[in-house]
Amino acid sequence: MARQVRATVYDMMDAQGMFAKNPANIQSIGSEGTSLYKGPQEYPKMLYHPKGLMRQVEQGEILVTPLGAKEVNKRFELISVMVQNPEEEKELRGEGWHLHPGDAMEAGGGPAAVKSATQVAEMNFADAQARIKELEAQLLAMTKQ
Repeated sequence: MARQVRATVYDMMDAQGMFAKNPANIQSIGSEGTSLYKGPQEYPKMLYHPKGLMRQVEQGEILVTPLGAKEVNKRFELISVMVQNPEEEKELRGEGWHLHPGDAMEAGGGPAAVKSATQVAEMNFADAQARIKELEAQLLAMTKQ
């Protein structure tokens, strides 16, 4: 029989009570046993580098192949910042920071593999997010009527 143990980063965060403290999670409970849930929260929010700059987070390893040495498993991440309120967001958006990682990658030279038209089209959720907000606004207006 296989062990029923999971060991992801999210399991560790859950064990530390990080999700229970977050007022955006419906199951969040305070020390007195009362619900902390405040509904969906807009902040904190991540913004992505104006030029799509990336930082290396993991060294690659060199594999020797019949066609020569090849570097594999090198990992990068987009440079991002967290904003805590609308004022910080407005300031950084004025400096060119992006709301969506796909926009940042388009702005400035993400990995060549990501730049193919089909992958960028699949990764660009900004249009979908805008459409969802538009439909939510329509629903709210119709509900008020």
